[in-house]
Amino acid sequence: TQVCVVTLEPVDTDFAEPFERFFAPKARLDEAAGLLDPEGEETVEALGEAIDLGEIAAEAAALAIDPYPRKPEAAFDGVLTGPPGVAPLTDEAARPFAGLATLKGKARDR
Repeated sequence: TQVCVVTLEPVDTDFAEPFERFFAPKARLDEAAGLLDPEGEETVEALGEAIDLGEIAAEAAALAIDPYPRKPEAAFDGVLTGPPGVAPLTDEAARPFAGLATLKGKARDR
């Protein structure tokens, strides 16, 4: 269960993500890397005394899970912020060079 980024309500999340890891003894890393597709994204990791399957599964889950879960019916309508009593900025007011068009027209009339 994750939290919806819009409504902050719980969202049930299911995922099934296959993953592969390649390990080789430190002495044979170069040889093992030569067996992989050079154009692929796979890498060979050095084989230590043990393989931490929990860490591997947690990393795969972190890469597979949606970082911004959203309920299907959730809709974001935007946020208006500002001091009380101040009107929100409109699209027309957000055009800083709109006044220059008026001046340009006056300059042509002269």
